[in-house]
Amino acid sequence: MGSIFSLSFCLMFCLALTSGCEMISNTEILSIDFSSTALSPGSWYVSCYDGENEQVILLDGDEKKFCLTLEKNTPAGILVYPVNEGWKERPLGALYPFQNEITETGGFVAYIADRLYRGSENGCDSSRDYLARFNWPSFIALCEQSSDPWELDSERIIFAIASGRFKKSDVKRLKK
Repeated sequence: MGSIFSLSFCLMFCLALTSGCEMISNTEILSIDFSSTALSPGSWYVSCYDGENEQVILLDGDEKKFCLTLEKNTPAGILVYPVNEGWKERPLGALYPFQNEITETGGFVAYIADRLYRGSENGCDSSRDYLARFNWPSFIALCEQSSDPWELDSERIIFAIASGRFKKSDVKRLKK
């Protein structure tokens, strides 16, 4: 009788433990619908990088929905490139978890985050920790003030953020 009780207890404990893992999962499945965009390219190239994992999705031109599995509260640049005749054009995008719509400004912000991750020399854990503490909502607001964020000096912005000395005044238009 004692061994049946022990076996039952052990089985219940294991079930509780494994079901509890799902409740404390550190990932989130994000369903993205960008059907509001007027663009109709031949296809779409979706890239999402969080400093550790990259997800790439190819969509037909008329498809405007996809899903990503992302680590909760870890900034990840979601880049959605229109592709015409084999050429990727300027991406739309969003920066997870701060933006929930695929937009042109979101594409610029996601591009900045993507470049910061890919250019990091300190390893993914260090860059992920640093970028998780960066004030993305403030940066997004600054970019939204521009009529075309792609005319901003991305190299200056990337350098300033990477060096830890980013200021509002670093968001400047490219000199022509």
